[in-house]
Amino acid sequence: MEMKTVLIEDATRDELATFAETVLGLEVHHLTQIPKLRSMISAVNPKLTQFQAPIPEPENARAPSEDAEPYRAPVGEMEEPRYDIIIPETEASDGQTAVPVSVNGRNMFIERGVRSTIKHRYYEVLNNAVQTLYDQPEGPQGPMIPRQIHAYGFSVLSAPPQEELDAWKAYQDKLQADRVAAEAA
Repeated sequence: MEMKTVLIEDATRDELATFAETVLGLEVHHLTQIPKLRSMISAVNPKLTQFQAPIPEPENARAPSEDAEPYRAPVGEMEEPRYDIIIPETEASDGQTAVPVSVNGRNMFIERGVRSTIKHRYYEVLNNAVQTLYDQPEGPQGPMIPRQIHAYGFSVLSAPPQEELDAWKAYQDKLQADRVAAEAA
């Protein structure tokens, strides 16, 4: 694996966390943000200004040729569709903390202000997490009119094509039907 020199002030959260854990032996919580990571590293070595970090492998090391086969999940499995999203930081008291999203006991924390790739199941939960606000357009004696907004505003930067989502849902339905049939047998 190739390495690169990274300045502490330019390092990403992942680079800082990996360095703190693997080189300095520090315990890093998955929600620890960049400023805290920098101070943890500085507490161990105040004079440290740079470190060596692995160069990440590009997702697509080479552009696929037109006749190249698309990626296929192993036989019997189907890869879950993914979304690229961003949840902006806000002025609220919790507006800079990571957003927790849970599906069937599996938790994911989505960092704010950073492009994140999430699986379809987490997107669905995030998209369905709404809060109800009430307006009184006719004044204090007027009726309260409810409206729903996302609990955590987010932007979708890229989404899978509808055909992929339909295939994924059909695959999940078949898995569920097979489970029910196996339990009934």
